[in-house]
Amino acid sequence: MLQAADQKTRDETPEPSESAGKPQGRGRSWSRLFSKKWIVGIIVASVLIHGAGFTYYQVWGKARPTPPDPEIVLGAFRFVGEKADGPGIAAAEFSVYVTLLEQADRAGRQQLAAHRFRVQQDVEQLLRHAHSADFEDPNLAELKRQLQEQINQSLGLRAIGDVIITNLKLARGNKAALPVAGTTEAAAWREKPSD
Repeated sequence: MLQAADQKTRDETPEPSESAGKPQGRGRSWSRLFSKKWIVGIIVASVLIHGAGFTYYQVWGKARPTPPDPEIVLGAFRFVGEKADGPGIAAAEFSVYVTLLEQADRAGRQQLAAHRFRVQQDVEQLLRHAHSADFEDPNLAELKRQLQEQINQSLGLRAIGDVIITNLKLARGNKAALPVAGTTEAAAWREKPSD
C-alpha cells in the first residue's frame, strides 16, 4: 500500500519542463491580452475616442471669436496755439479714440481701416485751425463735436458715436513747455550757417 501511495503521488506531481520557473496561468493571460485581436481593438478604440474628441472640439468646443474692441485708436495728436505768450493754452498733447454707432459698426471699421491716414490728416488739419479756448472746457465738448463731424466727413458716412480724448497734457502760456517731436533736429538744421 505504501508503494501504491508513492506511485500515486509521483503520478500527480508534474515533471520538470522548460517552463519550470514560470507560473502557467500568467503567461496565458499576457498572451491573450497581446493577441492580434486585442491590439487591433485597442487601436480602433483609441482612434474612435480621439476622433470623437476632435469632432466635439471642432463643432462645439471652439473658442468663440472675441468681439472687436469697441474703442478704436486714431492716434496721438498735438495742438499748438497761435499765441506763444499769454494766459491761455499754448500747447496740448492727447490721444484720440472713437466708438462707432451700432448700426454702422461694420462699415465704419472698414472705412477706418481703408482711410486711416486720411482721417489722421483731417484731424491734424482741424487741430491747426483749433483755438486755445477749445481746450479750456474740462469736457472738451466742442472739440469732440468738431472731431466727430470731421471724422464722419472723412469716412463719407455717419459712423462715429463718440470721440474719446485721453492722456491730455496741457501747457499754458509758453509753447516750449511741450516739445514738438523733431523740433530739436529742425531747429538745429535751420541754425546751421550756409556755406
